[in-house]
Amino acid sequence: MAFYSKGDWLSFFSELGMHVLPRPAVLVRVVDHLVAAQDTERLDQVLDLLAEVWEPGAGRTSLAEEEREELGAALGTRAWIPVLQAPQDIPPGFVAPEES
Repeated sequence: MAFYSKGDWLSFFSELGMHVLPRPAVLVRVVDHLVAAQDTERLDQVLDLLAEVWEPGAGRTSLAEEEREELGAALGTRAWIPVLQAPQDIPPGFVAPEES
């Protein structure tokens, strides 16, 4: 019997056939909960996680195509991305629309 160190748990779960990443339905429930709680800090963390796992080819840490489609469709119906209100929060390269 092999013993797993703390850093090897994801490999262990993967060997058992378990998902390494949360399923899309779980991510959607988390987003709904954070929106209801108005927890923008954690929503930013969810955005960071999605940025990491969204791209195909990231190995075991990327969502499968059908999972991306399911998650994209579910999140597309929600107003959940935090609004950037303070100038220091706006990412570099963003240009505000010109007012006429």
